[in-house]
Amino acid sequence: MAENDDENESQLQLISIDDSSNASYIAIPTSESPQLVMALPVQHIETNDVHFTPRITYKTAGGKPLLQWWRRRTSLEQFFILLTFLMAATIIILLILFLSLNDDITNLKKKNFSNTNSNKIIYEDIEKRVCLTKGCIQAANNLLMAMNLSADPCDNFFEYACGQWNRDHMIPDDMFAYGTFASIRENVRQQMRVFKF
Repeated sequence: MAENDDENESQLQLISIDDSSNASYIAIPTSESPQLVMALPVQHIETNDVHFTPRITYKTAGGKPLLQWWRRRTSLEQFFILLTFLMAATIIILLILFLSLNDDITNLKKKNFSNTNSNKIIYEDIEKRVCLTKGCIQAANNLLMAMNLSADPCDNFFEYACGQWNRDHMIPDDMFAYGTFASIRENVRQQMRVFKF
């Protein structure tokens, strides 16, 4: 108990110390240990203003504040900050591209196609993009021949797209699966047998 009273006396003495500039010190116990006391200078301000409140202003030691802020960051923090800005820029660029492409698509939908000249231009453009070679026409014919147009695609799309092909090409007994590639392979084998000498 006597030891505790001595500590309190030293704290009280610390509060009442004054130096030549009329500044006194206040004793504040630290959070780590209530026995340790931190001494802070207190400046007495004489004012007649009733609403006066003292303020604490932090000033930098000079230089640009942003540069000082950046230098205080660890290299890992700097990396993640740069990565965040890079990702944000990428997202913004992708969003701008998406919106511009979306506008182009909606502008195509809004075009008036009633004018015969514009229809002619559109059909000419489509003809330039459509493959009309012999192989493309045969592939389109094979796709149309494989479709079952009597089936409803909303109910059974597989039957709509491949129903006729499944009826025309039964799975052979020696195979566990049969598809278009197997059918083509079998046709090539038969053609090679015919052309053997």
